[in-house]
Amino acid sequence: MDVQEDYDIGDNEEGYTTDNEKFALLADEDIERSIKPNFYQRCREIRKSNQDVLNRMRSVYVDHAFVQETIEKLGGEQTLPVVFANLRCGAWYTDLRKAKTCTFKSIDGHNLNHQFSQSRLNTHVLLEASRDGSASKVIIVDATKSKTKRFPDALAKTVPIWCATINRACEVIVKNARIEKDEFPDFLSENELHAIETKMASFVETFLSVVPETHFAEIKEGLEKSGPLHCEYVCRNNLENIVVRSREKKKATVLYLLSASMPLTKSGERCKFELGNKTISYNYFPGAADDEETWAFDLTPKQFQRHMEKFVSCESSKACERLIREVIQTGSEDDMDGNENEDVFISLKDALDSNVYVGTFQALLNGNAREEDVHAVLYVGSKHSPNFSVKREDTKDYLHVPLKFAKQKRGDIEEKLPICVEFLMKHATTEGKNTGVFVCCDDAKDLSIAVIAAFQLVKNKAHLPVDFTKETVRKVLLLIATQHSIANPCQGTVKQVYAYKNRTT
Repeated sequence: MDVQEDYDIGDNEEGYTTDNEKFALLADEDIERSIKPNFYQRCREIRKSNQDVLNRMRSVYVDHAFVQETIEKLGGEQTLPVVFANLRCGAWYTDLRKAKTCTFKSIDGHNLNHQFSQSRLNTHVLLEASRDGSASKVIIVDATKSKTKRFPDALAKTVPIWCATINRACEVIVKNARIEKDEFPDFLSENELHAIETKMASFVETFLSVVPETHFAEIKEGLEKSGPLHCEYVCRNNLENIVVRSREKKKATVLYLLSASMPLTKSGERCKFELGNKTISYNYFPGAADDEETWAFDLTPKQFQRHMEKFVSCESSKACERLIREVIQTGSEDDMDGNENEDVFISLKDALDSNVYVGTFQALLNGNAREEDVHAVLYVGSKHSPNFSVKREDTKDYLHVPLKFAKQKRGDIEEKLPICVEFLMKHATTEGKNTGVFVCCDDAKDLSIAVIAAFQLVKNKAHLPVDFTKETVRKVLLLIATQHSIANPCQGTVKQVYAYKNRTT
């Protein structure tokens, strides 16, 4: 007979009237399993309780403090370095009022899957690092939840691969040069270095195929002045040595790759920190901010940083959860609506040779998008409910086309792009004054970028290559990113732009 794991006392469908009658027909091991919790199940429950939101927040708080201290030490007395939070995890450990963002994915550095991303070129990091020659200091912050690794793969491998590729493409290092040991961290094996080396020529070819010529010339000129890209790996174990080395002058464009995670002897190690006159004890977990959708209850890094001392002072995890809900509910009243770039308004004239602006709907509400030459607005987000109160007297046209993200509804962007492109073709291609169009969404990273890219492809269709590919779409996206560094459409969005252009050809 089939053995059920849950047994109810009393009458049941099988007709048993007592608990004893039911258990009499079961084997001893079945009875034991029914009344004793599974050992591994209990271990999972204990581990989950230790990784509750309060322990996570206290772990992030301690690592955030270490990151701020490190930034000050590397900066010296004169100026602070330019800090980039590597999204998404790195955003929890950096002061988002001052830091910029970049996107280096760990998956591009996984062993046997090394890649040079065509859609995440991060050239704004490169231009910032080479802006003042070798005097510039750039720090990229991330964390790892591994108990054995000191650095996430994004810092240990993806960024070094990116540096080695661009160095060879710009010929500040000989194009076909072999991988040198100092180009990668010392803990990488010879086999993995060899695997990366075999792909380096294709990485260089990929970069050169997607980067626009004018943008490439700017990158190359910057590196020729500041020197080749070079990585310094910074963690708690070697901080003082790195600080000493940072004072040395060298002909190189140095990127300081900072891991916020603390080395451990075991996961969930019991730790303490001082906050005012209180000593707070907690279970420390490295990279506790990772996979925020599984624990943060929709709290954003910016909201956490504004209230983090209140969060870590909570007496229990339930109290912490209540505070999170309160912060989220009052977020809009406190200008904390969950959007890390809530007021964005940027001109793309220089990049696209079109009178197009990109940004967030919040910029429209705040009045920061009301330039004299913007006479039409296209809103493609769904967070706000636009009405005529946002229109100005000289705003002739206003269109709201709510697009859904690729993961929310497959094909929605491709289906609605025609009406968006038609609106832009009507208002952004007219010569003369007062012909600007502001394309906005809720975060200025994905949906608005897709619309502008599709418009640019249609507008310049006569100049597109005969063999139109996704690389052509990525070149347009990179042009946008030269003026608007936070542009980061997901792969599903890029596919829909490509499909739309193929369908209209």
